[in-house]
Amino acid sequence: VQSLIPVLQALGGRHAKYGVQPEHFAVVGEALLWTLEQGLGELWTESVKEAWTKTYGTVQKVMEPALVEAQQMLPSPGKPNLTGKSPIELVQETWKLVEPDLDSHGIKMFMKIFEIAPPAL
Repeated sequence: VQSLIPVLQALGGRHAKYGVQPEHFAVVGEALLWTLEQGLGELWTESVKEAWTKTYGTVQKVMEPALVEAQQMLPSPGKPNLTGKSPIELVQETWKLVEPDLDSHGIKMFMKIFEIAPPAL
């Protein structure tokens, strides 16, 4: 489970730019459980339901805070206008935007490296 935490945090963070809100997690969880119940039929027992409910609860507990944190980092009207900037200005101004959350962005970068080149693991 520990190895999934950075993956789920990154996933939660990415969902911010899709417009996902914290209250959507309950809806997705309900839909997931219903889908599994439909797909498993008589194999959908109380213990299977409890296991999936606990698993999704764990996923939500990791992803939701990452979503909220990423929402705070989304561009807003108060962010700098990057139109018409030189390459140096673009690098300097965008670095200022990611620098406060450098650890999270570094994790995302390494996750992408391993996605692109699995042998790098």
